[in-house]
Amino acid sequence: MSPVTENELQELKDLIQELKTEIKSELRDFKEEVNNKFNSVEKHLIDLEKSQARIDGRLEAQKSAIDKIPDLAEKVGELKNWRQIAIIFFTALITGTLGWFLRSGKF
Repeated sequence: MSPVTENELQELKDLIQELKTEIKSELRDFKEEVNNKFNSVEKHLIDLEKSQARIDGRLEAQKSAIDKIPDLAEKVGELKNWRQIAIIFFTALITGTLGWFLRSGKF
């Protein structure tokens, strides 16, 4: 082969080697970036799991209070009935007293 061809071949080999080195470097950088992002996502996932555990704990603590709501609503309903009964009783008492006075004529 001629010296010019050998020089060109050597330049091509060097160029291929440089490109190969660049590609390896970029691939290594890309892998590091992907690993960093993956680690970041894992950290966020762990934080979300901790937050969910805290929320579940709060809900579990409030479950007894939540379970009492129907009983409290029933008691409030009973109180409303007692109020109605008391109003009816006092109305009957006042009406009866007025009627008794009117019948006796001493009013």
